[in-house]
Amino acid sequence: MGLNEDQIANAIGICASRAHPLGILDSHGEENTMSKNLRFGWVTYDAILSCMLTQKGFTGPPRVVEGDSGIQQVLLRGKMDLERLVDFSSWRILDTKFKGLCANRTTHGHIYATLAIVKEQDLKPEDIASVRIKVGLRESKHTTALAKKYPRNAETADHSAFYANAIAIKERHFGPKSAESEKFTDPVILELIEKISVEHDPSLPDRDAQGISEITTVDGRRFRKHIITPHGFGDDPLTDAELEDKFAEMAQKHMSEKQIGEIFDVVWHLENLADMGELAALMVFDTK
Repeated sequence: MGLNEDQIANAIGICASRAHPLGILDSHGEENTMSKNLRFGWVTYDAILSCMLTQKGFTGPPRVVEGDSGIQQVLLRGKMDLERLVDFSSWRILDTKFKGLCANRTTHGHIYATLAIVKEQDLKPEDIASVRIKVGLRESKHTTALAKKYPRNAETADHSAFYANAIAIKERHFGPKSAESEKFTDPVILELIEKISVEHDPSLPDRDAQGISEITTVDGRRFRKHIITPHGFGDDPLTDAELEDKFAEMAQKHMSEKQIGEIFDVVWHLENLADMGELAALMVFDTK
């Protein structure tokens, strides 16, 4: 946008001084809502608007991070590594991880564990007697509250350990279509939810994506799977082809195969793009 150093500092101050979503949008005990999906989108919108304002001379607090009553003091109670903020030794974007499932991050381990068992043993919903899920501390609180056990919307469905494993057993997948509203009242899914238990395993890291699934069948067989690094995380990132498949699975409801292909062509050659507006234009679709 052609901003100079002072304008960038002011734009950060404008945006950061007013763009901090409340934790209730992604809390342990509350039902999730559509507003959760907007929390980062609105910050991005604010950032662009802040840049436009500072182009016209509008000012913000440049010391919004380290200044008196700034982010460091108010949000982090003084516990903030300021040196890390100015460490420009490498490209952090290269450390970005992409989920392989449409689910909460710390839910991935046990979903993948359940998927592995049902696929390897060819288990059907009617074969299941019980499912015992073992997780880290955060996951045991974040996706198990009564408000999330029986989801009523997509935002809660992808944060329900019970629903996610029920879908994994029946559909052997957990993608965009897994949160379609008719599935929330599917008798098969509801019956499976009642057979699933989730418990904290102290041996698992508190905020890690590890997870364990133990499935007992109606004929007495027992299967256990422990996923330490879910696909998409750590040293097991999604491949380029998997990223394309993930985008296409989400976008095909709104875009043609041709439009999706054009987006891929631009993204994979982003270094040759003169104006990001060209990519933004490709992302527009008819909502009718």
